Amino acid sequence: MTKWTAIWIAAFLALAMTAVPLMADETEKALIGDIYSGDRIETDQFSPAFLNILPIARLRGISESLRAEYGAMVSLAGEAGQYRLETETHAIPVRITLDADGQIVALFFEPPTALTEDFDATLEAIAALPGKIAYLVITDGETVAERNADEPLAVGSAFKLGVLAALKRQIEAGGRSWEDVVRLEDGDRSLGSGLLHTMPTGSPLTVHSVAALMIAQSDNTATDLMMRIVGRDAVAEALGVDMLLTTREFFVLKGDAELRERYVSDPKWRATMPGELAAAPLPDPSLLGVHDEGVQWHVPARRLCALLEEVADLDVISINAGPARRAEWDQAAFKGGSEIGVLNLSTHATAKDGRTVCLVVTVNARQAIAESDVLSLYGRALQQLAGSQ
Repeated sequence: MTKWTAIWIAAFLALAMTAVPLMADETEKALIGDIYSGDRIETDQFSPAFLNILPIARLRGISESLRAEYGAMVSLAGEAGQYRLETETHAIPVRITLDADGQIVALFFEPPTALTEDFDATLEAIAALPGKIAYLVITDGETVAERNADEPLAVGSAFKLGVLAALKRQIEAGGRSWEDVVRLEDGDRSLGSGLLHTMPTGSPLTVHSVAALMIAQSDNTATDLMMRIVGRDAVAEALGVDMLLTTREFFVLKGDAELRERYVSDPKWRATMPGELAAAPLPDPSLLGVHDEGVQWHVPARRLCALLEEVADLDVISINAGPARRAEWDQAAFKGGSEIGVLNLSTHATAKDGRTVCLVVTVNARQAIAESDVLSLYGRALQQLAGSQ
């Protein structure tokens, strides 16, 4: 699983506390053009603070990789530090800040979006991606496009929407409160993204803080702590499954071929599995390979949209908007998930004209997925649904 607190597929950023009002637009555009094209990338273009974070050699490498993946710059438009760079195939938003000496103190290439002709073309391109593809588009409660939307596919950390929904139901029933204090236990510790796995055993945390880390940072330890608090059965009910893994159990099974085979082939053992795996050591993350079909969280796109609709009013779900650009939406909530061979992107958003939109895309493959291809098409679809493109 991969952390989806931010989905920048080709970006670099450096900030300085001494930034001053922007210089002329043409100066900014010339610098962006030089850097993207690789025509000139020299130390005198950047502030010392910027170069302390990203040396010239790395900047040149980023520039080269951007051109290799997206092609040469065809046009650059915009003003006042906000620009749109286009190649033959993609649009890349760019933000830049200069200091009083005309040196760059901040430069950000945002995730590119594919330049498909229209929304139907975007969906066709998504459907043509390698692997098993599912997508669902719902606007104001009505399905407007779908593909394999009711088929349970592996979705990685997107299953955490079920944990959040189970929590919300218990809070609304009066059994829990966002202000409740829970304590970290050793058995909650997992691998992957997040902060809690480094915190001392017994650390007191509010339910709200744990939920925020679980969703915004996809913190796996926070997820397992929350599953212990709300109960595995409550999460399974929210997801519409009979049995599900904690993230710790997932990693243990991924790292042990014998246990993994037993889990896949022996349904009776799954009932006692949590107790047997509790004492098993976590594996070396570097040894975990491609997605194993039987060890994952399998959730249909339609269920993910329903869960997003259920939790869309919670503040923790909107901390991380994912690929949705906040300027294009009144509200945007996101959860995704991935491992090698698995990628899910799920967004619920409210458009400027009041429409509500859910967009879910899931890709399952037998090999590594070209995530930048999926993300550029997903970002394009969101733009088109927002009505901005």
